[in-house]
Amino acid sequence: MRTKRFFRKGGAGSGALASLPTLTAIAFGGVFAMGVMPNARAFVPNPACTIGDDWDPDVDDPSKETLMQLAPNGTLRVGIYYGNAAIAQRDPVTGLLRGTSIDVACRMAAQVELPLEFYGYPSIPAFIAAFRAGDWEIGFALDPNLGVNDAAIAHPYIGVENTYLLPINSPFMSVDDVDQPGIQIAVPQGTSPDVYLTAHLRFANLVRTVDNPAAFQLITEGLVDAVGTGRGAEVAFIESSWQGQGRVLPDNFYVPGLGPFMHLKNPDGVCYLTNYVEGAKNSGLLAEALIRSGSVIGRIVPAPLPGCE
Repeated sequence: MRTKRFFRKGGAGSGALASLPTLTAIAFGGVFAMGVMPNARAFVPNPACTIGDDWDPDVDDPSKETLMQLAPNGTLRVGIYYGNAAIAQRDPVTGLLRGTSIDVACRMAAQVELPLEFYGYPSIPAFIAAFRAGDWEIGFALDPNLGVNDAAIAHPYIGVENTYLLPINSPFMSVDDVDQPGIQIAVPQGTSPDVYLTAHLRFANLVRTVDNPAAFQLITEGLVDAVGTGRGAEVAFIESSWQGQGRVLPDNFYVPGLGPFMHLKNPDGVCYLTNYVEGAKNSGLLAEALIRSGSVIGRIVPAPLPGCE
């Protein structure tokens, strides 16, 4: 039978940051060896871990087997896709990652008292390639409908509204209007919008780009008629770079739920991630992480679901 763990609160500290792939090491007290939990120590955060413990979820203490799946080398190694600002953002100057996934992973690492490393990727293809190469055990985050069949995905921790960015004088008023012959839609390759629109568009053509900035550049140059991606990213782009020239449609073509994931055959680890996500919904951690991400536009906390037993 698992027991509940109680934690001591700690103060701020510092840590080290490496270059791409973004690697942020967070030091915690205690030693993790042979799957044995360390003794409780004060949490010593790296600059990436700036959220407090006020919203820590009440989750069961992970078993030895679970810890060995989550951190076989004694460190939580977490891959982060920061091409979607709803998941994470990367500071272009310092390389430091922040956002919803960072806050959740930081608090989870603190609660299981393990060191934490982040590896950041700007595109889905690079993100998935690193996952398949075994560079880390836990990823944030995937849409189950992406078709990544070698990943086991936990419950969604965030929902993302996807819609179209248009020139301000575009005649289109709803997402259904955009699917017409001859219409060119830019979309970041391998993302949820790409997969969804590939399966559902009947007439319009997709123009795949490396990332959101490349897609936005195409529409500003008049090379495409629309961009299909996250509402929050589109609104932020208009505010920063395209004021008075672009607009975002009011409805959505797809709202996926994105969840943390692991390699297959790690059922205990995935179950712990699911229970942590569900606990974070109830404790307010996800809501706080969403607020701290800088914008709640087009981003939602999914409805609670039953956890694992």
